[in-house]
Amino acid sequence: MKKLLIVIMILLVLGGCTIKYQSNSDILERNIGKLVLSHNQKFSYKNDLNPFGTAMIHDEFEKTFDSEIKGLPVEDRVKFLWFAMWHLNFDGHGMMEFQELVVKDCGEPFISRLEKYIETESKLQRSKGRLYLSKKVLVGIKQIKDIKTKRNKFNLE
Repeated sequence: MKKLLIVIMILLVLGGCTIKYQSNSDILERNIGKLVLSHNQKFSYKNDLNPFGTAMIHDEFEKTFDSEIKGLPVEDRVKFLWFAMWHLNFDGHGMMEFQELVVKDCGEPFISRLEKYIETESKLQRSKGRLYLSKKVLVGIKQIKDIKTKRNKFNLE
């Protein structure tokens, strides 16, 4: 019986029949990589005349979040949203939708990370542009959070 089990295990290993496990880091890396490549393609000189690049990236970001990232632990979702804030260049309506998603999904952990970043960056003064952006994003997130809190208080939602 032992010999039979050993033979079966050897055949499984040699036959390439293995179970592939994807860690949360693998899932994050794969999906961030897809969005970076998509962003580069949509904003290349070849496609530079496309006025809807930002909207297309935002739609792709939301689909990726809903299908791949939403089920991950909160720390990983915060990492994904952190990447998107810095690298996907949401503007106008896209930024507001991004902020709404942050509030809806993992508001407090994201706010905490952003506040720590702002505090550290204010002391170090490495990038005024990033500091300005992070403050604007934080203000928007807090405004949306306050509106949602007031709606919930009055059961308007």
